[in-house]
Order: sequence, then C-alpha cells, then structure tokens
Amino acid sequence: MLIIYRPKPTFEGILSSFDLSKPPVFSHGDLMPCNIMVENGHIVGVIGWAEAGWYPYFWDNYVLECTLFGREELDAAPMWKSMVSRICENYGKECKVFTTLFNCALFEYE
Repeated sequence: MLIIYRPKPTFEGILSSFDLSKPPVFSHGDLMPCNIMVENGHIVGVIGWAEAGWYPYFWDNYVLECTLFGREELDAAPMWKSMVSRICENYGKECKVFTTLFNCALFEYE
C-alpha cells in the first residue's frame, strides 16, 4: 500500500497563492454558459447580472471553471473550453487554491 504524505498548507502558503495587491473587481458573479449568448461561435452578449458585484480579481474565472469542470454536456462542446480565454483571464492557480479552501470549509462545516 502506497501512503502519500501531504503536509497541511500553512496560512502564509495559502495567501502566497493570491496577488493581494490586486483590488476587488466588478464581476458578473454568475458567469456560466447559460448566461453567455453565442452566435456563430462569437460572444454577442452576457445576461443574468443579478449576482454582479465586487469580487476577488479571479472570481469570474473561478465560477466559469467550476461550471465547466466535469459537465458532460459541456465537455461535448469544446467551443466552451476555447472560449474561456476570450471571456476572462486565466487564474488557474488561484482557482485551484480557492476550490481547495472552499471544499475544506464545506467539509469542516458538515
């Protein structure tokens, strides 16, 4: 049996994953394919602004990645994967760390 030791991340290590010099930005807040209007492979509009507000600089990328990850109906449409870079900046590192934090908080709460 293989045992893999993964040390718990430190608070400083977690914070170093984020660019704390970047201010919050006004974001859509619920950026997902059902809110993005596409015609002939081009984005022609964004709807559903009810969740808009001031969020961390990586928020739209985080919400979009969470929506696209593991969704079979979207995996079948590679168009969405290619559009991510046109819709928002890629903050993969921040999204991964934030997902880990969110999951840890969620499981701690249960």
